[in-house]
Amino acid sequence: AGRSFMNIKSKMYAGLVVLFSVVVLACAVSFYGTNRLSSILDFVITQAWDAADGAMEGSIGIQRQMIEVFALLETESQAERQTVLGIVDEARAFTEEAFARMTASGLIDDKDLAEFQRHKEQYQSAQDTLLKVHSAVLAGRVSADKLHQSKKDYIVAVERLLETVEALEELGDSQVESQRSFAAETMSTMLLLLSLVTVLAVVVIGFIALGGRWYVLRPIETSAHAMHVISDVDGDLTQRLPVKSDDELSALANSFNRFVADLQNTILQLAQHIKT
Repeated sequence: AGRSFMNIKSKMYAGLVVLFSVVVLACAVSFYGTNRLSSILDFVITQAWDAADGAMEGSIGIQRQMIEVFALLETESQAERQTVLGIVDEARAFTEEAFARMTASGLIDDKDLAEFQRHKEQYQSAQDTLLKVHSAVLAGRVSADKLHQSKKDYIVAVERLLETVEALEELGDSQVESQRSFAAETMSTMLLLLSLVTVLAVVVIGFIALGGRWYVLRPIETSAHAMHVISDVDGDLTQRLPVKSDDELSALANSFNRFVADLQNTILQLAQHIKT
Protein backbone atom coordinates (compact mmCIF):
# COMPACT_ATOMS: atom_id res chain seq x y z
CA ALA A 1 0.00 0.00 0.00
CA GLY A 2 2.85 2.34 0.86
CA ARG A 3 4.41 1.74 -2.54
CA SER A 4 1.18 2.46 -4.43
CA PHE A 5 0.59 5.56 -2.32
CA MET A 6 3.86 7.03 -3.54
CA ASN A 7 3.26 6.22 -7.20
CA ILE A 8 1.11 9.18 -8.32
CA LYS A 9 2.99 11.52 -5.98
CA SER A 10 6.25 10.40 -7.57
CA LYS A 11 4.85 11.11 -11.02
CA MET A 12 3.61 14.52 -9.92
CA TYR A 13 6.93 15.36 -8.29
CA ALA A 14 8.83 14.16 -11.36
CA GLY A 15 6.71 16.40 -13.58
CA LEU A 16 7.22 19.39 -11.29
CA VAL A 17 10.98 18.73 -11.12
CA VAL A 18 11.20 18.61 -14.91
CA LEU A 19 9.14 21.80 -15.21
CA PHE A 20 11.29 23.52 -12.58
CA SER A 21 14.42 22.37 -14.44
CA VAL A 22 13.09 23.94 -17.64
CA VAL A 23 12.46 27.22 -15.81
CA VAL A 24 15.97 27.12 -14.33
CA LEU A 25 17.39 26.38 -17.77
CA ALA A 26 15.55 29.39 -19.23
CA CYS A 27 16.89 31.60 -16.44
CA ALA A 28 20.41 30.25 -17.01
CA VAL A 29 20.21 31.00 -20.74
CA SER A 30 18.97 34.52 -20.02
CA PHE A 31 21.70 35.09 -17.44
CA TYR A 32 24.38 33.77 -19.79
CA GLY A 33 23.22 35.99 -22.63
CA THR A 34 22.89 39.04 -20.42
CA ASN A 35 26.34 38.49 -18.94
CA ARG A 36 27.94 38.02 -22.36
CA LEU A 37 26.26 41.10 -23.81
CA SER A 38 27.24 43.11 -20.74
CA SER A 39 30.87 42.04 -21.20
CA ILE A 40 30.76 42.98 -24.88
CA LEU A 41 29.22 46.37 -24.11
CA ASP A 42 31.79 47.02 -21.38
CA PHE A 43 34.62 46.13 -23.76
CA VAL A 44 33.25 48.33 -26.55
CA ILE A 45 32.66 51.41 -24.39
CA THR A 46 36.00 51.11 -22.56
CA GLN A 47 38.95 49.37 -24.23
CA ALA A 48 37.89 49.38 -27.86
CA TRP A 49 36.44 52.88 -27.57
CA ASP A 50 39.57 54.23 -25.88
CA ALA A 51 41.77 52.69 -28.57
CA ALA A 52 39.75 53.95 -31.54
CA ASP A 53 38.69 57.29 -30.07
CA GLY A 54 42.11 57.97 -28.58
CA ALA A 55 43.77 57.35 -31.93
CA MET A 56 41.27 59.55 -33.75
CA GLU A 57 41.58 62.44 -31.30
CA GLY A 58 45.36 62.00 -31.25
CA SER A 59 45.42 62.39 -35.04
CA ILE A 60 43.31 65.53 -34.73
CA GLY A 61 45.71 66.86 -32.10
CA ILE A 62 48.75 66.19 -34.32
CA GLN A 63 47.12 67.97 -37.25
CA ARG A 64 46.17 70.88 -35.02
CA GLN A 65 49.75 71.16 -33.78
CA MET A 66 51.03 71.13 -37.35
CA ILE A 67 48.64 73.93 -38.35
CA GLU A 68 49.68 76.03 -35.37
CA VAL A 69 53.39 75.33 -35.94
CA PHE A 70 53.09 76.45 -39.55
CA ALA A 71 51.24 79.56 -38.34
CA LEU A 72 54.10 80.15 -35.91
CA LEU A 73 56.61 80.00 -38.77
CA GLU A 74 54.86 82.98 -40.32
CA THR A 75 55.34 85.14 -37.22
CA GLU A 76 57.98 87.85 -37.29
CA SER A 77 58.18 88.85 -33.66
CA GLN A 78 58.81 87.10 -30.36
CA ALA A 79 55.49 88.36 -28.96
CA GLU A 80 53.47 86.76 -31.74
CA ARG A 81 55.60 83.65 -31.43
CA GLN A 82 54.85 83.27 -27.73
CA THR A 83 51.12 83.57 -28.35
CA VAL A 84 51.15 80.82 -30.96
CA LEU A 85 53.43 78.67 -28.77
CA GLY A 86 50.74 78.74 -26.08
CA ILE A 87 48.22 77.36 -28.58
CA VAL A 88 50.73 74.70 -29.66
CA ASP A 89 51.19 73.65 -26.02
CA GLU A 90 47.41 73.31 -25.62
CA ALA A 91 47.21 71.14 -28.72
CA ARG A 92 50.14 69.06 -27.47
CA ALA A 93 48.42 68.44 -24.11
CA PHE A 94 45.23 67.43 -25.91
CA THR A 95 47.21 65.01 -28.08
CA GLU A 96 49.07 63.50 -25.13
CA GLU A 97 45.81 62.85 -23.26
CA ALA A 98 44.28 61.14 -26.31
CA PHE A 99 47.36 58.98 -26.92
CA ALA A 100 47.49 58.06 -23.23
CA ARG A 101 43.94 56.66 -23.47
CA MET A 102 44.84 54.80 -26.64
CA THR A 103 47.93 53.13 -25.19
CA ALA A 104 46.16 52.34 -21.90
CA SER A 105 43.41 50.42 -23.71
CA GLY A 106 45.50 47.25 -23.65
CA LEU A 107 44.63 46.39 -27.27
CA ILE A 108 47.97 47.41 -28.77
CA ASP A 109 50.63 44.69 -28.73
CA ASP A 110 54.19 45.44 -27.66
CA LYS A 111 55.58 45.56 -31.19
CA ASP A 112 53.03 48.11 -32.46
CA LEU A 113 53.31 50.09 -29.25
CA ALA A 114 57.10 50.28 -29.57
CA GLU A 115 56.78 51.47 -33.18
CA PHE A 116 54.23 54.09 -32.17
CA GLN A 117 56.44 55.38 -29.37
CA ARG A 118 59.43 55.57 -31.72
CA HIS A 119 57.52 57.57 -34.35
CA LYS A 120 56.03 59.78 -31.67
CA GLU A 121 59.48 60.58 -30.27
CA GLN A 122 60.77 61.31 -33.78
CA TYR A 123 57.81 63.61 -34.37
CA GLN A 124 58.36 65.46 -31.10
CA SER A 125 62.06 65.80 -31.80
CA ALA A 126 61.38 67.16 -35.29
CA GLN A 127 58.88 69.67 -33.89
CA ASP A 128 61.24 70.85 -31.17
CA THR A 129 64.05 71.21 -33.71
CA LEU A 130 61.82 73.21 -36.05
CA LEU A 131 60.77 75.58 -33.27
CA LYS A 132 64.39 76.10 -32.17
CA VAL A 133 65.52 76.79 -35.73
CA HIS A 134 62.70 79.27 -36.22
CA SER A 135 63.70 81.06 -33.03
CA ALA A 136 67.30 81.16 -34.28
CA VAL A 137 66.15 82.55 -37.64
CA LEU A 138 64.27 85.34 -35.89
CA ALA A 139 67.43 86.07 -33.89
CA GLY A 140 69.47 86.06 -37.10
CA ARG A 141 71.71 83.19 -35.97
CA VAL A 142 70.88 80.74 -38.80
CA SER A 143 69.76 81.02 -42.41
CA ALA A 144 66.29 80.40 -43.85
CA ASP A 145 67.61 77.31 -45.67
CA LYS A 146 68.08 75.58 -42.32
CA LEU A 147 64.49 76.41 -41.45
CA HIS A 148 63.28 75.00 -44.78
CA GLN A 149 65.07 71.69 -44.17
CA SER A 150 63.73 71.44 -40.61
CA LYS A 151 60.24 72.04 -41.94
CA LYS A 152 60.61 69.20 -44.44
CA ASP A 153 61.87 66.86 -41.71
CA TYR A 154 58.90 67.85 -39.53
CA ILE A 155 56.40 67.11 -42.31
CA VAL A 156 57.95 63.67 -42.86
CA ALA A 157 57.74 62.92 -39.11
CA VAL A 158 54.09 64.07 -39.03
CA GLU A 159 53.13 61.84 -41.96
CA ARG A 160 54.92 58.83 -40.48
CA LEU A 161 53.25 59.28 -37.10
CA LEU A 162 49.80 59.81 -38.63
CA GLU A 163 50.16 56.62 -40.67
CA THR A 164 51.03 54.67 -37.54
CA VAL A 165 48.13 56.18 -35.58
CA GLU A 166 45.74 55.49 -38.46
CA ALA A 167 46.71 51.81 -38.36
CA LEU A 168 46.07 51.73 -34.60
CA GLU A 169 42.72 53.45 -35.09
CA GLU A 170 41.76 50.76 -37.61
CA LEU A 171 42.77 48.16 -35.03
CA GLY A 172 40.36 49.68 -32.51
CA ASP A 173 37.60 49.94 -35.11
CA SER A 174 38.13 46.30 -36.09
CA GLN A 175 37.84 45.29 -32.44
CA VAL A 176 34.54 47.18 -32.17
CA GLU A 177 33.30 45.55 -35.37
CA SER A 178 34.29 42.06 -34.21
CA GLN A 179 32.57 42.60 -30.89
CA ARG A 180 29.45 43.80 -32.69
CA SER A 181 29.47 40.61 -34.77
CA PHE A 182 29.99 38.57 -31.60
CA ALA A 183 27.08 40.38 -29.96
CA ALA A 184 24.87 39.54 -32.94
CA GLU A 185 25.94 35.88 -32.70
CA THR A 186 25.25 35.89 -28.96
CA MET A 187 21.77 37.31 -29.56
CA SER A 188 21.06 34.66 -32.21
CA THR A 189 22.27 31.91 -29.87
CA MET A 190 20.14 33.28 -27.04
CA LEU A 191 17.04 33.42 -29.23
CA LEU A 192 17.66 29.87 -30.44
CA LEU A 193 18.19 28.53 -26.93
CA LEU A 194 15.18 30.38 -25.54
CA SER A 195 13.08 29.06 -28.43
CA LEU A 196 14.21 25.51 -27.68
CA VAL A 197 13.54 25.99 -23.98
CA THR A 198 10.08 27.38 -24.77
CA VAL A 199 9.29 24.38 -26.97
CA LEU A 200 10.59 22.06 -24.25
CA ALA A 201 8.44 23.83 -21.66
CA VAL A 202 5.35 23.47 -23.86
CA VAL A 203 6.11 19.76 -24.36
CA VAL A 204 6.63 19.21 -20.61
CA ILE A 205 3.41 21.06 -19.74
CA GLY A 206 1.62 19.01 -22.40
CA PHE A 207 2.90 15.75 -20.92
CA ILE A 208 1.94 16.88 -17.42
CA ALA A 209 -1.57 17.77 -18.64
CA LEU A 210 -1.96 14.46 -20.51
CA GLY A 211 -0.55 12.56 -17.55
CA GLY A 212 -3.02 14.22 -15.21
CA ARG A 213 -5.84 13.49 -17.64
CA TRP A 214 -4.83 9.85 -18.11
CA TYR A 215 -3.74 8.89 -14.60
CA VAL A 216 -6.05 11.04 -12.47
CA LEU A 217 -9.12 12.40 -14.23
CA ARG A 218 -9.94 9.35 -16.36
CA PRO A 219 -9.93 6.87 -13.43
CA ILE A 220 -12.05 9.30 -11.41
CA GLU A 221 -14.54 9.65 -14.28
CA THR A 222 -14.69 5.85 -14.62
CA SER A 223 -15.30 5.48 -10.88
CA ALA A 224 -17.97 8.18 -10.93
CA HIS A 225 -19.75 6.45 -13.85
CA ALA A 226 -19.72 3.08 -12.11
CA MET A 227 -21.11 4.59 -8.90
CA HIS A 228 -23.77 6.36 -10.92
CA VAL A 229 -24.84 3.06 -12.52
CA ILE A 230 -25.03 1.37 -9.13
CA SER A 231 -26.83 4.14 -7.27
CA ASP A 232 -29.02 5.90 -9.82
CA VAL A 233 -29.68 3.52 -12.71
CA ASP A 234 -30.49 -0.09 -11.86
CA GLY A 235 -28.45 -0.93 -8.78
CA ASP A 236 -26.21 -3.25 -10.77
CA LEU A 237 -23.87 -4.66 -8.16
CA THR A 238 -21.96 -6.59 -10.80
CA GLN A 239 -20.25 -3.36 -11.84
CA ARG A 240 -16.53 -3.31 -11.13
CA LEU A 241 -13.96 -0.60 -11.55
CA PRO A 242 -11.01 -1.44 -13.81
CA VAL A 243 -7.63 -1.83 -12.12
CA LYS A 244 -4.85 -1.09 -14.61
CA SER A 245 -2.01 0.16 -12.43
CA ASP A 246 -0.57 0.09 -8.96
CA ASP A 247 -1.28 3.55 -7.60
CA GLU A 248 -3.61 5.35 -5.21
CA LEU A 249 -6.58 5.35 -7.59
CA SER A 250 -6.13 1.65 -8.28
CA ALA A 251 -6.11 1.06 -4.53
CA LEU A 252 -9.35 3.05 -4.32
CA ALA A 253 -10.83 0.97 -7.17
CA ASN A 254 -9.84 -2.24 -5.38
CA SER A 255 -11.47 -1.03 -2.18
CA PHE A 256 -14.60 -0.04 -4.08
CA ASN A 257 -14.73 -3.42 -5.85
CA ARG A 258 -14.38 -5.28 -2.54
CA PHE A 259 -17.08 -3.13 -1.00
CA VAL A 260 -19.49 -3.79 -3.88
CA ALA A 261 -18.61 -7.49 -3.85
CA ASP A 262 -19.25 -7.70 -0.10
CA LEU A 263 -22.48 -5.79 -0.51
CA GLN A 264 -23.54 -8.10 -3.35
CA ASN A 265 -22.81 -11.20 -1.25
CA THR A 266 -24.67 -9.75 1.72
CA ILE A 267 -27.73 -9.06 -0.43
CA LEU A 268 -27.60 -12.55 -1.99
CA GLN A 269 -27.33 -14.17 1.44
CA LEU A 270 -30.22 -12.04 2.67
CA ALA A 271 -32.31 -13.01 -0.37
CA GLN A 272 -31.59 -16.71 0.19
CA HIS A 273 -32.46 -16.37 3.85
CA ILE A 274 -35.77 -14.72 3.01
CA LYS A 275 -36.59 -17.50 0.51
CA THR A 276 -35.94 -20.18 3.10
